[in-house]
This record gives sequence, structure tokens and C-alpha cells, in this order.
Amino acid sequence: MIVDLPEMILGLLLIVSMVGLAVYYYMKRPASLERRYGHNEIGGDYGGEVARDQVEVAVKVALAHATKAVAGRNPVGGAHIPILVDNHIIGNLWQDADLSKVKIGSYWRGPLGEHVRLVRGDQVVGMIHLQQVSEDEDG
Repeated sequence: MIVDLPEMILGLLLIVSMVGLAVYYYMKRPASLERRYGHNEIGGDYGGEVARDQVEVAVKVALAHATKAVAGRNPVGGAHIPILVDNHIIGNLWQDADLSKVKIGSYWRGPLGEHVRLVRGDQVVGMIHLQQVSEDEDG
């Protein structure tokens, strides 16, 4: 197969520009994340631990106002049931479960807030993402 030089140069320029664009968007982080969460490095500080009772209260309030959207399937065939509050997706269920009966599993803080596992029995059936649960502002 003989490729003529201008086509090869054009192809290389296209590949280099696509890789450069992907790296640019991957590395770009909004400045608001750094200001709001103190996120300076990958794996940086997201504001410390939040007491479990604060997370439980926030989750119970969110789930009290939540509804389940139309169930669907993700690209690999798993169940996908969005959890909505005011028409905004705050999480997903991977198995159909009554939102008033799920329990709160483990949780952790990420750059955009709290990630909370929803548990039914001994199985994780979904997860919700809450905006950062604030700690006491006094200290």
C-alpha cells in the first residue's frame, strides 16, 4: 500500500491534534472546584470527613423528595434507574428498590460532594451523590 506524502502528513496532523485536544480537556479543571473544595492535586483534600449523622440526615431529606425515573439499561445490560429530585438526577439504582426502605451504606467525599451507597439487606442497590454536606462553619 502506497500512501502519498501529503495524505500521510494530513493524517498525522489529525491524530496529533485529536490527542492534544483530548489531553487538554482531560487536564482542564474548573477553577471553581479549586476554590470551593480546596482541590489542588489529584487525590487532594476535599474538605475532610463529615459525621455520619450529618450524611444520614442529608440522605433522608433527599430520598424523601426523590422519585424514580423510567428504568432502562446501561450499555452493558445492567439495570439503570435514575433517582430524581426536582427533575435533577442525584443518583442511580442498579436494582429496583423502594427508596423509603433502603439503608445508608458507606460514604465518602469527592470533589463534587458526598457519594453514598444505598443498601437493601446486604446488597448495594444504588448510589446517590449529594452536594457537599457542610460541616459547622464556626470551626
